[in-house]
Amino acid sequence: MKLDNTFFQKISPNPLGHSCSCGVYAVCMRIVDKDTFSLSQEEVLYIGSSKNISKRVNSQNHLYRKLYLEFELNLVYIKYFTCEDYIQLEKNLIAIYKPKHNKYGKA
Repeated sequence: MKLDNTFFQKISPNPLGHSCSCGVYAVCMRIVDKDTFSLSQEEVLYIGSSKNISKRVNSQNHLYRKLYLEFELNLVYIKYFTCEDYIQLEKNLIAIYKPKHNKYGKA
């Protein structure tokens, strides 16, 4: 399911360019259509929250860093939304999008 772009801000795949604010972030990947070799849709792989999004996403063991290195650089990226009530928002977004790398109900 595609994330609402009016809600989240898309940022570059550069792992050093993330917000230092607290909020919710989504690790997304563009899916390539095998027949036309064009970017066809967006998949939400993981939704997380943090007091410092930049510090969390840039940690050595974060899923984003692993996927960023595994796939082509422009296919994996972060979208984020800064807010104060990020824990409840994270739970709500996980329930809506059901990303495959989240454990449902354990946000």
